[in-house]
Amino acid sequence: MGTGAESQTKATKSFTVEFFKHKAPVRLEWTEQGLNKIFLGPPNSAASESESKTPKEISYLISQLKLYFSGKLKSFDFHWLDYSNCTGFQKKVYMAASKIPFGKTKTYSEIAAAIGQPKAVRAVGTALGKNPWILLVPCHRVKGKSGLGGFSAPGGVKTKQQLLTLES
Repeated sequence: MGTGAESQTKATKSFTVEFFKHKAPVRLEWTEQGLNKIFLGPPNSAASESESKTPKEISYLISQLKLYFSGKLKSFDFHWLDYSNCTGFQKKVYMAASKIPFGKTKTYSEIAAAIGQPKAVRAVGTALGKNPWILLVPCHRVKGKSGLGGFSAPGGVKTKQQLLTLES
């Protein structure tokens, strides 16, 4: 499956597991409250083997992500997210973005309207730029009125386009 490591942050234990190390590396970080972050990009060389510590929820997510990257999954069924580092506004944005179906896109303006704050377009973009659950909260499906907009994952807009192509 991958490699794992344990670290102490703020009195909350966090754990990580990596997989797809030689393709599109994915690293998951979680606490006892749920999934804390999904990282795309270079592997963490400090991680050590620790598959026995991977909770069933994370193992399930790994199986879903493998199906997603092979083009066989059209919706995620994973809701064990740790919102403790999110503001109320961010949570609203992430929940609205989570409702965008595979193969579809919405604009930042549409997300702002969906959360009842139609003038908060830039704030929506900022929140999505800090999205800790890339793929599960599909910020890659949110675009600007005149194009794809930005993307904070490694590879930037190129990665965003690749994810949209995978889902089409």
